[in-house]
Amino acid sequence: MRKEPRIWLDKAERYLVSAQLLLNDEDYDSAVSRAYYASRYAAIHLLVARRVGWQAAWQHRTIGDKMAEQARNLVWLRSILMSGQTTFTNSWTQLLDYRSRADYELGRINERIANRSLAFAQSFVDAVKENSP
Repeated sequence: MRKEPRIWLDKAERYLVSAQLLLNDEDYDSAVSRAYYASRYAAIHLLVARRVGWQAAWQHRTIGDKMAEQARNLVWLRSILMSGQTTFTNSWTQLLDYRSRADYELGRINERIANRSLAFAQSFVDAVKENSP
């Protein structure tokens, strides 16, 4: 495997650490944002490692669409769910919505949302580490 995919996974792991620190400091908006980006970077790692492809110009929704495609093909990915969600794709969409609220709206993110977001991101990054080629 080329070195590039591991770089994205390393970045995902660093962002998870940051998200946990921010959550501990009760900075819920920033914790959710870092959790989302940790997931995004792990997704990029997965797409590159599986030779699906990735383009730097892809927007957030495009990455989400690509991950939905992967979830249709990868049993292990379908089992990763955010609390309160029934599918991986719904979980990913919810995380993106939370990230958008955290970054662009005031007072919309609380501790429960931050915990859910971080737990999903942690599960996703861990699963990618365990299952990517």
